Amino acid sequence: MASPDHKRRWAENNPGAAAIPSRPPLKKRFTSNINISVASSSSSSASAPSSSTTSPITANGSGGSHHSSSASTDVQTSYPSAIGPVTSPFLKDPEKIPVKSLSKNAWLKRMQETKFECSKLQTDQVALESDCITLEASKGIIRVQLNMIQQDLLLVAKSKHVADVATQYDDIPQDTGTVEREWLAKTHSMAKELQIVILDHVKKWTDSAHNLEKQWQQGLDTSQKHTLLNEWLLEEMEDLRAAYQHEQGCLHNIKQDHDSLSQQTENMIKQMQSTTDEVERTKDALEDCTTTLMQIEKRHERSKSKVIASLANGGLDELTIDTLDMPTTPSSVNTSPSVAPATTVSTTSPSLTSTVAARGYSDADVEPGSIAEQTMKSQLSEHQLIVDTRNKELSALKLERQSLVADMDRLRLQFARISDEQLMATDYYKNLQTSYEYYRHRAHHLDQMRTSLDRTLDDLSRTRKRWVDDLKSEKTTQSTAMESEMKRLENDLARIGGQKEQFKSQYDDQVARELKLKEANQVVVDTAGKEKEYIDSLESRLQVLKSDTTVAGPLAQDLKSFNELRLSLQRTKYSLERLHEMEQKWNTDESQQSVEAMKKQITFLRTRLELWKSAGDNTDQHDRIQTLMSEMAECSAESQKLSLMVDLFEKTETQLLDEIDRMASIYGRLEEQRSKKVFDEEYKPEYRSKLMAEKSKFAQTFPSLVAARDKQLANVTALRHTIDKQKDLIAQLKDHEKSLELQLSGKENDNWRMVQSVEDDKSMVEALTQQLEEAKNTLDSLDGHVLELQKVLKEKARALEEEKQLQAQVEEEHDKMKRKWDMISHGDNPQEQQLAEECDELRSLLKCGTCRARFRSHLITRCMHTFCKKCIDARLETRQRRCPTCGESFGANDVRQFYL
Repeated sequence: MASPDHKRRWAENNPGAAAIPSRPPLKKRFTSNINISVASSSSSSASAPSSSTTSPITANGSGGSHHSSSASTDVQTSYPSAIGPVTSPFLKDPEKIPVKSLSKNAWLKRMQETKFECSKLQTDQVALESDCITLEASKGIIRVQLNMIQQDLLLVAKSKHVADVATQYDDIPQDTGTVEREWLAKTHSMAKELQIVILDHVKKWTDSAHNLEKQWQQGLDTSQKHTLLNEWLLEEMEDLRAAYQHEQGCLHNIKQDHDSLSQQTENMIKQMQSTTDEVERTKDALEDCTTTLMQIEKRHERSKSKVIASLANGGLDELTIDTLDMPTTPSSVNTSPSVAPATTVSTTSPSLTSTVAARGYSDADVEPGSIAEQTMKSQLSEHQLIVDTRNKELSALKLERQSLVADMDRLRLQFARISDEQLMATDYYKNLQTSYEYYRHRAHHLDQMRTSLDRTLDDLSRTRKRWVDDLKSEKTTQSTAMESEMKRLENDLARIGGQKEQFKSQYDDQVARELKLKEANQVVVDTAGKEKEYIDSLESRLQVLKSDTTVAGPLAQDLKSFNELRLSLQRTKYSLERLHEMEQKWNTDESQQSVEAMKKQITFLRTRLELWKSAGDNTDQHDRIQTLMSEMAECSAESQKLSLMVDLFEKTETQLLDEIDRMASIYGRLEEQRSKKVFDEEYKPEYRSKLMAEKSKFAQTFPSLVAARDKQLANVTALRHTIDKQKDLIAQLKDHEKSLELQLSGKENDNWRMVQSVEDDKSMVEALTQQLEEAKNTLDSLDGHVLELQKVLKEKARALEEEKQLQAQVEEEHDKMKRKWDMISHGDNPQEQQLAEECDELRSLLKCGTCRARFRSHLITRCMHTFCKKCIDARLETRQRRCPTCGESFGANDVRQFYL
């Protein structure tokens, strides 16, 4: 292994190496960026050998600058409008770059600047390429949309019989980067002519409709209107029929075009699939080729290096800076016999450095003929063998995959071309045929069993019907006999009961009559007693009044007249009552006159009493007058009551008269009853004897009726016993009938199951036949059907939505890039513009949402939306009190001011 002193000794042996910066290690130079290494290798291979004073850093720097200048020129030539000229001081004049006056840090700084400019140009190039791709995609989408619009216009033109428009149809020209104004003008003229034709047709129809309306409003007869309307309808029907036929033809043509296009799309899809497979294969091959070329290039570069040759010869002692910088030739490498194994080692595998680094050896530690070199060679040979075997396996797998794909395609074609004869010759079809025969024989056998079961079922139904008829006939005979007997017994009982009720009603009537007579007599007695008591009370009162009138004094005559008036009032009252009782009519006029006369007399007496009060001086006389006045007040109150009673009687005169008539009729009926012989005492014993004779007669007839009743009851009990027996027999027959019905239902269920099994077998056979038929059609129809449905359902909607979104995105990105580029070209900072836009957006958020001019200052508490004061006031003044944003109603109390 080499020591650090060995490397220092190489620097000491060269006195001019102190001013020259050291070179990077070999491993770093070979594993650095591929672009810089390729550029440096190309520049070193293309340039002439430099002098001994030229340093390697100068060569590398010039190579890097040359590479950056070439990259910048390429970008400028391909995209002249996107990127301006590069203003790097290293790219203006490469010959003026100072080589020896710069230090190492300055060179590193310049190299970093050139790298940064190169990376920036590369990013700009990538961005422009992506913009170009999106632009091309949008152009393609626009072309597709234009083609779809033109196809729609052509379809409408064909449907409207516009031959001129159909002949003007031209396909979309190829994309040459310029606007095809002639084609756009043709498309515009075609659309314009089509619109004119449609408008003419509509105008013609409207004119005919207006003419028809005018003729209709001219006052024609119903027959003329009918004929006019029929003619117009016939014309419309003819036009519609012709249009329908033409539309059907257009639809047929469209279907044919659609079928052809679907076939073409399927072919194109298959072709695209095959081309994509080929492209993938070629891509894999290209990647393999590039990897091999890179390995070869690395081996070639390493074979040209004198450092590796010196390492292979034993070190770097004999080499200088000039000799290391000089390019090696094959002759110089092959001068010594020990170089050949080193070159073979370098060309066997590109993983030499990685293997040495993995083992812990560096490039300078490997000595020719040592154990490390032998181990490296053995490892390289093993790795080479492994790589060869893996490559062989991969090639075999690729060949196998290709053969499998070919076999699969061949089998698909064979399966699509299988004929019916080949299918019929298969074992599966034969098995299905035998199973079909088996199920057919089984169905025939089950059909025979079904017919036999139908016959037995018919026999059972006939016997069941016969038994049911017998039961019904027996039931009807027994029911008729029982009904006749019951009717006879019911008639006898009804007759006896009717006689009993008749006698009872007669007896009750007689008792009621006697009670009524007794009640009437009692009422008459009570009324007579009341009248007698009333008369006695009146007589006693008259006596009292007579005794009162015996008082002596100057007012005796007045008291007498007052008593007379009182008596007259009592007489009138009594006469009224008696008149009501004696059915005499009431004369209202006379009573009113008498009442008025009495009132006048009472007022006259009151005036006289007042005069007596004023003229009286004696205390005794005054006391008497007071007593008379109190009596007079009582009499006046009683007279008022009587007047009220008179008014009441006047109002209830009709009711009283009706009551009097009713009482008179009652008294008349009582008189008639009194005149009858029934109420005579002589007639009652005779009637009582008749009733006793009738009673004895019925007592003699009742035992015979009781005996007949007992006999009928015995017959009824016997009939009930027979009914019970018949019921038992009916129950037994019903049980037997139920058992027969159960057997019949079981047979029916068995028959139904057999029929269901036969139907299931038939359906299975039909299903198998249908599967055979469907297996032929599904493979041909499913793929095409699915593709057609997917295209018809998703094509236009999805394409339109996607293209709109892409167009919007492209326009937005294009506007942003254009603004940025304008700002960059004018020397502005895009960040300042972005900040200004953000400020504008934030300021727009603070402005009112309705006027967009004033700032928000007021809040609606109902929905928490904010607006300016003028907009809120305008809403409140015009009484359009709804929020412009959400439509929520609000009032003046719901508005609040806030401050930003």
